[in-house]
Amino acid sequence: MEANRSFPADVTSPRAARQFVGSVIGHPEDESTQMALVLTSELVTNAVLHARTEVDVRIEFDGGCLRVEVTDGDPRLPAAVPQRPGALDGRGLFLVEQLASKWGSDRRNGGKVVWFTLATGAEPRAKVGAGG
Repeated sequence: MEANRSFPADVTSPRAARQFVGSVIGHPEDESTQMALVLTSELVTNAVLHARTEVDVRIEFDGGCLRVEVTDGDPRLPAAVPQRPGALDGRGLFLVEQLASKWGSDRRNGGKVVWFTLATGAEPRAKVGAGG
């Protein structure tokens, strides 16, 4: 199953993206769903703050593996920064590195895609076509 949706470069987009991913995955009580929501929020937040372009969120879910891709219009690839004690920011990619089964980034169409995968045993709640 695949689903995708676009979000504006706006501070409300991380929350909207979490809601979109949650509606596709379902199973809000599952740990893997909660991790997917946190990781999606982190990637969309990074895109909104740093790329300042429209953000596309694409989900591939087959019941055994979830892949979420966040695409924006900035070609600069993300890089994790060393953690500073007491810092209020800079932990997004650290969380992605720690919680995702795999993650990565690639340049695409003048911008980039940042993605993560999570192993999950859940089946998707609903079939959702392109555009949601």
